[in-house]
Amino acid sequence: MPYETPHQLESEIRELEERLAERKQTLSEQREPESERATIREYVGEKIAGAVPPPNITVPPTTGQASGGAPTAQEEALKVQELVDVAFLKGLGQAIGAVKASHNARLIDAFHDALVDHLYNDLVSRGKLKPI
Repeated sequence: MPYETPHQLESEIRELEERLAERKQTLSEQREPESERATIREYVGEKIAGAVPPPNITVPPTTGQASGGAPTAQEEALKVQELVDVAFLKGLGQAIGAVKASHNARLIDAFHDALVDHLYNDLVSRGKLKPI
């Protein structure tokens, strides 16, 4: 799904592109193969680990959570997609703040995985990375 990325996300994507180029240069000197996807995963992981949830961002409970139960896989996938949409429409900081505010480790992990996939696909579609 193509997104119109806000200026802040564009600068974060440029930062990620620079990190990928640096990593590629370092690895070519060391002759150690590493996946670009692993670099993206590391970058997003650092952003999530360093984020402090802003006080005005809340994650509404899914249907299962509202009734006291655990969210279903479908509810969790929907929430992850909403968070990825927030990342691409409002910036990584907004999405990361929202997911951290949930205090749901499984949701944070699923969001991390989905965001890495979306960022990787976005960089491939921009011609910055070659598809694997």
